[in-house]
Amino acid sequence: KNRIAESGRKIWDQLDCDNIIAVDGENTAGCAEQGPYTAIILNGAVSEIPAAILSQLAPRGRLVCVLRRPDQRMGMITVIGRDEKDSCAHQSHFDATAPWVEGFLPAAAFRF
Repeated sequence: KNRIAESGRKIWDQLDCDNIIAVDGENTAGCAEQGPYTAIILNGAVSEIPAAILSQLAPRGRLVCVLRRPDQRMGMITVIGRDEKDSCAHQSHFDATAPWVEGFLPAAAFRF
């Protein structure tokens, strides 16, 4: 089991939070059976957000992550919001660095 998820569950129980879940599983798939979500936090860097995860975002929901190009060390704290018409908008806020989210490590590419 994921230690971070288990730790979060214990803290939320102590605080009597009953509307938060931590999901163990493949990160790139999200967890559609629990959605739609008003907030999704990807705890680390990603080079792109899979459509499968974006589709789980509720209207007026927000997704937060460090969006980073594979060839750069620094990424950007990015908030992606879904509006009532099912459109998504990105807002970049500030530079950030973070390890890649497990499962989101970009494939190595040939470069000159």
